[in-house]
Amino acid sequence: MENNLFNRLKNFFGSSTTEETLITHEFTHEDFITLLKPFNINQNKKRLGPNEDGGYVVSEFLLENCSALFTYGVGHDTRYEEEFVRTYNKPAYLFDHTLGWPGEFERDGMKFIPEGLGSAENCKDVFEHCERFNITEPIFLKVDVEGAEWQYFREVDVKKMKDLVMGFVMEIHWLDSLDHRKYLAEIFNRLGPYFVLNHVHANSWGYNFEHNGMTIPSIMELSFVNRKYVTKVEVDNSDYPVEGLDHSNNPNVPDVKLDFLKSV
Repeated sequence: MENNLFNRLKNFFGSSTTEETLITHEFTHEDFITLLKPFNINQNKKRLGPNEDGGYVVSEFLLENCSALFTYGVGHDTRYEEEFVRTYNKPAYLFDHTLGWPGEFERDGMKFIPEGLGSAENCKDVFEHCERFNITEPIFLKVDVEGAEWQYFREVDVKKMKDLVMGFVMEIHWLDSLDHRKYLAEIFNRLGPYFVLNHVHANSWGYNFEHNGMTIPSIMELSFVNRKYVTKVEVDNSDYPVEGLDHSNNPNVPDVKLDFLKSV
């Protein structure tokens, strides 16, 4: 059943968002479950990458229409980027400052850069990287930076981001922490006017925690689409994970059911 909070959420993320709405609808850490409720935007979803950790579900529209993929936090798994390049014949830029790459190098349509995302040492903003590589058309952004996402999305110029990023997927960590639930609300309040959440998935390598009688994953993958490419926003009451699209990150355990979304 929809409650007043969820009606607020629909107003906040819906197509009727105004400056007045943004001022009067500020969410707090107490709303974090509501904020994780995805929306149906009438766009097909597609999974890229392996059917385990490293694969993500996003709007197919983004993949088909972006100019390039920018990945931050590559680790040692490039299967997602390889499939993107192979399927869409577009470049992928892979950034990671933690692996000790001696310098930039290229392989199979992918460019590897030993830099990270943000303001820390050996990190730069996505805007700087796009300017450096002469990327002027909107990109798709993938962010899995092991906790650094919180600071970046609390600081990034979201008005500038909306002109450069068609959509993005990010992994968020430590939702059992009150501080990080506060960060989540802060980030959603910043992103809400420009991006809409349209898919969620739990990372089964993480642990679960109990909150008000509900089981919540501590690590989640969130997919967003730029609102300028969205013409329809409806409540998504689908079961998550989505059969045929979502797969457990840890192949040795079942995927995590997000039954807590039904409480919203």
